[in-house]
Amino acid sequence: MKKIIFLFIILKLPLFLWSQSHIVRFQYWYDDNINAIIAKEVSSRVSCDTSLMLDVSSLSDGMHNLSFRFEDNNTLWSPVIRQAFFKTHSFSGTGTSIVDYQYWFDNNTANLKNVPVPSQTGYDLIYPIDLKTFFQGIHNINIRFKDNNNLWSPVIRQAFFNTGYRFDTTNQIILYRYWFDDAINSKHVTIIDNPMNTSNLDTKIDTGSLGFGKHVIHFQFEDKNNLWSYTTLDTFIIKNYNGIIKFNKMNPDNNFFIYPNPTTNLLSVSLNGQIDCTYKVEIISIMGNILQTFYKSSSNKQFNLDLNGYPKGLYLIKIETNDKFYQSKVIKE
Repeated sequence: MKKIIFLFIILKLPLFLWSQSHIVRFQYWYDDNINAIIAKEVSSRVSCDTSLMLDVSSLSDGMHNLSFRFEDNNTLWSPVIRQAFFKTHSFSGTGTSIVDYQYWFDNNTANLKNVPVPSQTGYDLIYPIDLKTFFQGIHNINIRFKDNNNLWSPVIRQAFFNTGYRFDTTNQIILYRYWFDDAINSKHVTIIDNPMNTSNLDTKIDTGSLGFGKHVIHFQFEDKNNLWSYTTLDTFIIKNYNGIIKFNKMNPDNNFFIYPNPTTNLLSVSLNGQIDCTYKVEIISIMGNILQTFYKSSSNKQFNLDLNGYPKGLYLIKIETNDKFYQSKVIKE
């Protein structure tokens, strides 16, 4: 059967062409075979969005180059655009299934592991890996899959960090630290006298050095393996009367909804409580870094958040009004 490839190219005319220039045709050819050049006319336009299905059945299996160039209404040609592609042997995709996979760590292909699997069209790989022989630090796992036509997929590479620690149920929290607003260099460290598996922090914190108004407090906890938790935060207000310190209520009316969770990219947010002012929305990383901040009007209580462009992991969505504070952890898969 014919083997086709899909190509999508967007080209603007080079600067050396006149401002009134328009693309009128293009040519393409494979490898260095310019004698077999193919020309296509196009309606006169300033730019050309070209989407083609090309027959490559006459080409041998392996690497090839596809060359393009465009001509304007002044008979001037653009520089040649070259795109490499790989042609596999022709076969019908019907009935294709995964029958095998291989994996190895870092560049250690000598210890490659081959794992046959029952024939199936898709495969969710969940496999425990013993890291005892790995040094502490960054590593890569490499995985590829083979189908019933003996064709291998591209190698999938995933980086991971080996802490070198062994976690168990005896792990305990030994201290915590906190800081106000963005003053991380002025953090306060408190050792927990009786280490514990979980910590419910109930303590008085001196805010005498802070001015009146709204502030943010950040917390982190350290375990006996000297590993830190992700940063949690809360907002509070220092009033200028009677020395009262008022903490905002988090999710005070249980009317904050965010879904789906986990998500691949898009989140829907709904606020059903009473809001009488413009409010702030923040997307915060697991390390406490504010990735994005924007504001919504009081009438806009339902909106979407797009996590596209952020890596997979745990994030905190925070919404703050004058007197209320909502937050939720979300997972991007």
